[in-house]
Amino acid sequence: MRTTWLARFQIVAVGLALSGCRTSVAGHYQLDLEETKRCVDKAAVDNPEDAHMKDGTVKLLAATALDMELNQAGKMLSTTTLTSASPPSAQRRDGTWKLEGTQVKIKVEGEADTICDVDGSRLRCQKPVLYTLFSHYVLVRK
Repeated sequence: MRTTWLARFQIVAVGLALSGCRTSVAGHYQLDLEETKRCVDKAAVDNPEDAHMKDGTVKLLAATALDMELNQAGKMLSTTTLTSASPPSAQRRDGTWKLEGTQVKIKVEGEADTICDVDGSRLRCQKPVLYTLFSHYVLVRK
């Protein structure tokens, strides 16, 4: 069976498009403070009962340094450091991650899953937590 140049072009174009859709999310991330502030603003509007805590939440986020590594083997390691404490206090978490379509699912034992939408170099994450102003945050690749 002989294929036409158009059919071959379509096969190549589909192959290039599919390879372009593969997103490697492995790498190091940090908190994108400006984008996360927007998430806090939206959460305060959506949850007026928490709105009075918005300024304190933003202040706490500004004093937080987050480093998250998603390695190629599917392991996650995060270190969160509260820089306003004297001395600064750090908390480390280990877990796993998995890319499912355009979302990353992060699992830490004993905690609810974090679901992050892949948005270029950013991960737009949400996690069910009691304090709604902390339920959405954005990470950016270092």
